[in-house]
Formats: sequence, structure tokens, C-alpha cells
Amino acid sequence: PRDESVDLDRCIAGRNENVGEEIVRESPNLRFKKLDYSDKDALAAAMKHVDLVVHSAGPFQQRQSAEVLEAAISAGVNYQDVCDDVDHMEMSRCLHDDAVESNITAAVCTSIYPGISNLMA
Repeated sequence: PRDESVDLDRCIAGRNENVGEEIVRESPNLRFKKLDYSDKDALAAAMKHVDLVVHSAGPFQQRQSAEVLEAAISAGVNYQDVCDDVDHMEMSRCLHDDAVESNITAAVCTSIYPGISNLMA
């Protein structure tokens, strides 16, 4: 059950509207926004008035950029991803100074591997 004393608006976004609407039907405290993260303008617009972006739209392998993190930095929005790819992690790490300058927290690679498994080591 939702704690009504907490003002929390949760939105999921994705390319597949059918899947998104099904998730919302099962979890009425969520709302869905159709979004393709390769559309930089739509991504920037979707991040307005957002406190945190959790990026779980893999696969992260063989991506040529960290566009969602870049958009979060530009928007001044905190960021977390569930990346499990070393190359993508390195791209994200190269954006560290930009994230610091934008005064955001960017937690990358928080999936089971390597994120959570490193905590258990």
C-alpha cells in the first residue's frame, strides 16, 4: 500500500506502449510515458521536474554513448543504471566531472553483476 504521507510520483518510460500500459494496469500507482531514449529532445523533456532517473533499458552492451546519463547531467537529475557492461561503465565514468559540475549523483553499474556482487565480496 502507498504511504499517503509521501508525495511520490512514479513514472515508467519505454518504447513499447503495450507493455507499459500493462504494467500500469497491474500497478495503479505508476504512470507510463512512451519514450525512446535515442530521441534526445524527448528524453530531455521527460526529465523535467524529475528527481531521479533509473535507467534499466538495456542491453547496455555495444552502446556507443551513455545518452541517458548525458541527458540526466544536462537536466541536473540524479541517475542510477543497472548496467552490466564494462565498456558502458567506462563511458559513464568519463562523465564523472560533468556529473559533479551539475551537482548530481550518478550511480552506475548497480545491477547484480558487477554492482551488488561487489558489495557481497
